[in-house]
Amino acid sequence: MVFFALSFAGIVLINGFSLTGASWYILSGVVGAFLGGLSYNLTRKIKHQEHPLVVAFYSYVVTIPLAGAYLLYNFVALQAQDVLMLSIISVLGYAAHYYSIKAYQRGPIATVSATAYVTVVYALLFGHLFLGETLPSLKLLGLGLVLLGVLLHIFYQQKKAV
Repeated sequence: MVFFALSFAGIVLINGFSLTGASWYILSGVVGAFLGGLSYNLTRKIKHQEHPLVVAFYSYVVTIPLAGAYLLYNFVALQAQDVLMLSIISVLGYAAHYYSIKAYQRGPIATVSATAYVTVVYALLFGHLFLGETLPSLKLLGLGLVLLGVLLHIFYQQKKAV
């Protein structure tokens, strides 16, 4: 829990924290985290019964109607480069989802979910390298806390297993 708290503190430093008018976002984040944890545990539970492609397929069966309902009211016409970028993102996202499912089915849930925090690090670094975003010192400190929490958790789990 200490390593989780360390990583979470890093996330708070990166994203900031404010309760002003943000209750909907906090609630949706908590509900999303709860449902994500539930899905990771269920994925682990059915590891011998279902192939990762089946799990990925059914997660999209749930997601597509929800996203489609949102699109009915918020549709924006796409340009040609948008279709290309969405296609690339979709293929890479599907591959990432597939391997994420395999990781949850094969590895310890605590270790796999702890390494998921590293995605924030990738987002910050790619934003800096490819989009020219600046990284204020507070975000860099948060990035360091996330990495420290994840690495300490992994080392702790390995030491505990020995």
